[in-house]
Amino acid sequence: MKRRQGKWVAETSAGENAQRELPLFAKDYFALGRKAARKQVPTERLHQFRLATKHFRYLLELFRPAYGPRLDSYIDQLRKVQTLLGDLQDFAVTRDMVETGPEMGTADARRAIEFLTKREEKKRGEFREYWKSEMDAEGREAAWKNYLGKHAVKKAPGRLKKAEGQAAKVGS
Repeated sequence: MKRRQGKWVAETSAGENAQRELPLFAKDYFALGRKAARKQVPTERLHQFRLATKHFRYLLELFRPAYGPRLDSYIDQLRKVQTLLGDLQDFAVTRDMVETGPEMGTADARRAIEFLTKREEKKRGEFREYWKSEMDAEGREAAWKNYLGKHAVKKAPGRLKKAEGQAAKVGS
């Protein structure tokens, strides 16, 4: 998954840069999420989407001073996606370890693999349900893009000075 590179404009504030760029990041993120929420997506692809979720969450956290505490509800939704996919990944990795470990082929290993596979599939279903009902419900992507595109502080009060300095480093 190719990550978007934002275009930081040094002559404008962190808020103005955020309002211009973050809706584009959200658009890309939702497109990736729709692909990840399809049936029969390989676990490695879901892991890649988990990493994309983490990167998007970190980006939003960087700009939290520009948006204020209301942004936390958006960040919490990303955390939930990350947790669901992290749990799924843990089950998949453990299953792989049992399948290739010294006990492979034993009755205990087969039971463990069956258990882990069921748990992995359960988490996969929970992710898909959460994505479709919460993240990708009608109007959700538009709400994200609208919020990110309109609700950042445009001028840099003291709380934004630090964010502007950090964001300029990321953008260069």
